[in-house]
Amino acid sequence: MANPRPLRPNLPNCYRTSRTFPVAQVIVIKAAETAIRAHRGLLSGVAETVSADASGIEAVFRIGPFKDDLTVAVESLADGSTALHIRSKSRVGSYDYGVNRRRVRALLKAIEAELVG
Repeated sequence: MANPRPLRPNLPNCYRTSRTFPVAQVIVIKAAETAIRAHRGLLSGVAETVSADASGIEAVFRIGPFKDDLTVAVESLADGSTALHIRSKSRVGSYDYGVNRRRVRALLKAIEAELVG
């Protein structure tokens, strides 16, 4: 399962990953949207805008004067599970001090928590 969200070549200010969940696409999107809207990471920012539909989510996170773009896409798999592809990237600068990685990892934990219970 390849992540369709491109990395920014040679710039360590972007992080992306994919995860598979054994539930329907609509459930994964709902859990992801809830996790993004609730995120209040001291070191990874707060969602300033969130736009969601059945196929994905676009969000802008702010940390001080800096903005990062978060993209989530979901893909229904043949076995009934759902692949979630997530990417967070900085708009400016060539280094993000691990902010995007922390944000994505925190959101994945929150999504898993939403799906469990």
